[in-house]
Amino acid sequence: MLNQITNDRIGTTLRTDKWWVEPLWTGLGFLSFVVYITWAMFQGNHYWWSAGQEGFCGYLSPFYSPLLFIKEGVEGVAPLGHARFGSWPKWWPKLIVASSAILILAGGLYPSV
Repeated sequence: MLNQITNDRIGTTLRTDKWWVEPLWTGLGFLSFVVYITWAMFQGNHYWWSAGQEGFCGYLSPFYSPLLFIKEGVEGVAPLGHARFGSWPKWWPKLIVASSAILILAGGLYPSV
């Protein structure tokens, strides 16, 4: 028989091309994105850019939008008036970084109802 597989190991195929290269690139791209968003989430600063102009509304990183709280006294954060709830609450645990991105990106972990 011409179509009979002679090797019965798991994962063996009769393909001779390198079909796995493009899924590997996709996986590496996704992995690098996950590393980047994890870094951006835990840094908690430099997410606002206003070009030094007071009248310019500024650019807010998508990982921090909507801006819920602002940690005052940190470089690269938005003005306090832009936060929906003002400054970070005093009861926030010190173990968790004060970053709006944690609340926003973790929201995607919950299943929709």
